[in-house]
Amino acid sequence: MKNYKAVLLLLLLSNLPNIAKAQCNLDLGNDTVICPPDLFQLDAGPNFANYLWQDGTSNQTTFVTGPGVYWCEVNSLSNNLIVNGDFSAGSTNFTSDYTVGAGGTWGPVSNVETYFVTTNSSTAHSNFASCGDHTNGTGNMMVINGSTTVNQNIWCQNVTVLPNTNYVLSAWFQVYGSNAPDIAFMINGTQAGTSFLDNTTAACDWVNHSVVWNSGVNTSADVCFVNSVLTQNGNDFSMDDISFGTVCTVRDTLVVANASIQATLTNVVAASCANAADGTATISNITGTSGGPYTVTWTDPTGNVHDVNTVAQNGSFTQSNLFLGNWTVNISDGTGCDYNTNFNIQSGSIAIDVTSNNPQCFGTATGSISATTSTSGTFNFVITDAAGTVVNNTGTNTANNLVAGTYTVTYSDGSGCDIAEVVELTDPAQISASIATVDPLCHNDITGIAYVASITNFQGDAASIYYSWLPIGINGLLKDSVNGLAPGTHELKVVDGVGCENAFSFTILNPDPLKATVEVTSKTYCRTADFQNGNGVVIGYTAGNDSSGTGSVSYEWENLVNGDISNFSTFVVKTPGDMQLTITDANGCQDISTVYVDSLNPIANFSVASDEFLNPSIYEGTEPVKIKITNLSENFAQIGNPLSDTIFQWNLNSSNITTDGKWFFTYDLNEKVDTIYTGEAIYEVCMVAKNYNDCVDTSCTEIIVHSVVDLVIPNVFTPGAYPNNEFFFPSSGVKTFNSVVYNRYGVPVFEFLDIDDKWDGNHYKSGKPCSEGVYFFTYKGESTNGLKLEGNGNVELIRGKK
Repeated sequence: MKNYKAVLLLLLLSNLPNIAKAQCNLDLGNDTVICPPDLFQLDAGPNFANYLWQDGTSNQTTFVTGPGVYWCEVNSLSNNLIVNGDFSAGSTNFTSDYTVGAGGTWGPVSNVETYFVTTNSSTAHSNFASCGDHTNGTGNMMVINGSTTVNQNIWCQNVTVLPNTNYVLSAWFQVYGSNAPDIAFMINGTQAGTSFLDNTTAACDWVNHSVVWNSGVNTSADVCFVNSVLTQNGNDFSMDDISFGTVCTVRDTLVVANASIQATLTNVVAASCANAADGTATISNITGTSGGPYTVTWTDPTGNVHDVNTVAQNGSFTQSNLFLGNWTVNISDGTGCDYNTNFNIQSGSIAIDVTSNNPQCFGTATGSISATTSTSGTFNFVITDAAGTVVNNTGTNTANNLVAGTYTVTYSDGSGCDIAEVVELTDPAQISASIATVDPLCHNDITGIAYVASITNFQGDAASIYYSWLPIGINGLLKDSVNGLAPGTHELKVVDGVGCENAFSFTILNPDPLKATVEVTSKTYCRTADFQNGNGVVIGYTAGNDSSGTGSVSYEWENLVNGDISNFSTFVVKTPGDMQLTITDANGCQDISTVYVDSLNPIANFSVASDEFLNPSIYEGTEPVKIKITNLSENFAQIGNPLSDTIFQWNLNSSNITTDGKWFFTYDLNEKVDTIYTGEAIYEVCMVAKNYNDCVDTSCTEIIVHSVVDLVIPNVFTPGAYPNNEFFFPSSGVKTFNSVVYNRYGVPVFEFLDIDDKWDGNHYKSGKPCSEGVYFFTYKGESTNGLKLEGNGNVELIRGKK
C-alpha cells in the first residue's frame, strides 16, 4: 500500500551554485507479517530534511512492536540556498549580533554573547563536553555562549527566493549543561513555525529543528536565529548544517500483520513399563497464517532430537517408539514463527504402594520404608540411599534404621519392566531451647542462675521433658532452672517425652575482680600528745582495668587505732598503726586491704670535718683541732615544709665557745657549727633534734684530741725541799715512756716505767738516798698521736737543808 504526495520543485536563480535535485523517493518495503513477540526496525533512509512517523516521532528510524499501519512522511530539499551552512569556510557569509570570542578563563567563549567556529566544543570553552561537528564529526561548527540581552541575532543570512513557494529551513543543535536555549527561526523579522527548546541531557547529541515557510510575495528572505533564553549560567550550545531550500514531500505506508501456528496434541499413550520405548503421541490439526508446510521436531527427555517430520496445512502426525519422560514438540513454518508443546510418557500398569516412616528424632536412624504391590506376579524390591547403597535385605521389601535422606525404591517383575519411586525421609525439627542466664555479682561467686526461657520442637507433653544440668548435677522433670552456678561453661541436656534429646552449652560470665592497691605516700608525724596532728597520708585505688569490679567504686578508710574514718581514696593519718581500706563496687562487691603507717620520728644526725683528723671517718687529731659540723638530721620538720619548726640543741663539751661547755640552740638546718679543741682529751659532741610536737632524738660523737709533746725536762731537783723535791717528766700527750738514770759511774740508780713516774732521789732498788751530784739519763717513748720520743740529758741532785 503506497501513498505519495508530490510538491513542486523550484528552480534556483541562475547566480546560485549548482544544487542536486531533491530526493523524492521513499520506500519502507512490502507489507509483512510478524511472529509475536518479534521486534524489528523500519528505516526511512538518510538525506531527508526531516521525518514524521505515524506516532509523531521525527527520527530516521522507528520500531515495529506489533501489528498495525506504519507510515513515514519526509521532506527533501531540492537545493540549499544557505552559503557556508556547515561553517567549512569559517566565520564567513553570515552576520551576528554576537561577537567572535576573544578568550578568557575557559577559552574563546568564556564571556556571554560570544561565538567561535571550531572543530571541537571544548576548544571553545574548557568546561564544555568534548564534541565534534554534525557533518562528519571532524568539520567545523559554531559554538555559542548565549546572550543575556533580548532579541540578539545569533546568525543571519539573506537569500533570494521565488514568490509563492514553500521552503524548508533546517538546522542541527547541540546543548551543553543546564538552561537549554529556546531557538526561534526568524524570516524577514517574523517567527517561522514554533521555537525549539532542546532539553536533551545526553552529551554530544545533535538534534534537528526545521520549519516549512511559504514565501508569499517575498523575493528575498532575511533568515536569522534568535535565542529567547537570557540566563547567564548554562545557555550554551552549538549549531551546524544550516539549510534553506524548496522541498518535495513524500509518504509511504506499511501494513504489519501477526503470523500464528495452531495445533492440538492428542492420543498420548503410555509405555508398557518403565524400561519400554513403545509409547505414542499424535499432533493434529496443524494450521497457520503461512499456509504450510510445517516442520515438526520431536525432542526426547534427554534433550536429543528423536525425529523430524514435514506436515501440510490441517495435517496430523503420530510419533511412536516413545519412552518414559517429558517430551517436547516444536512446529515451525519457515517464516520464523514457532509453536511448542510438551507431553509426558508415563509407565505401564504395575501397581505399587510405598509406605514410609520418618526418623522419630532429629539425626537418628529410626526411619523405615516398605513397598508392596497388588499386581499379580513375582516382584523384586531394592531400596537404595542417595549414595546407591542397598539398605534392605535381599528378598525383603522393607528397610529399617534409616536416617533422613533421599531413597529410591526399585521393583521389577523379572521380565525387564522396572519401576522406580523416590522416597524422601525427613527429620523432625531438632529440639531448640533458649537459655537465659544471670551472672554472679562478684568475681568467682558461685551465685550464677540459668533457666530455660523457651523450648520448642519437643514431642510429647512439656511436663514430660527431662532436664539434666552439668556439671552441677541437678536433674529431673520440671527442672528447667538452676542456681548456685560457678563462672564458666555449663551444659543442659534435654530429653522429651518420646526420648529425643539435644544438648546446649551456655556460659556464666565472671565479673572482673575487685582488687585494692594501697600505698603509704607519707608516714605519720611523731606526736607527744593526742591532740597533736600526725599528717601521714595513705592512698587507695583499684589494681587496674581488669581488677576494678563492676561500675563505679566507693572507698572507706578506717584507722584501726583511733577509729578515724574517711570516704575518700586519700586518707590523712593522725595516729600511726594499721589503716584498713574497704572498696565497694556497683554490685556491692568488696575488697579489704590493710596497710601499716609508721610514725615518722626525728632523727638527730650530724657529720664532723677537720683538717686535723687522721682521715674523714676517724675523728682524731693533734691540737689545735678545728672542727666544722654539718647538720644531717631528718624528720624534724613538718612534712612538705623542711624549713618549718626547725630547732636544734647542741653541746660541744668545749670551753672555747661562749656557752662555756653548756647547751645552745640553732634554728636553721644549714647553719654551720664550729669550734677549736686544745689539750689532750676526748670531747663528746651532742645534738638534739626536735619536731614541732616535741618528739626528740639525740646523737653524740667523740672527738679525740692529742696534745703536742714538748719534753721540757728540769736540770736540777732538791729532794726533801719544796717545790723541786722530785724529778719527773711532763706527762701531757705521752702514751708510753721509759727512762733510766745513771750515776757518774754509769750505774743505774732509777728507772721510769711510765710518764707519770717520779724520782724522789733514792736508789730504786735499795731505797737509800743517792748522793748529791750530776746524774745522766736516757729515755724512749711514744706520744698519743704516734710520735716517737727518744733522747738523753743531765740532772743535778742537790739535797735540801732540813
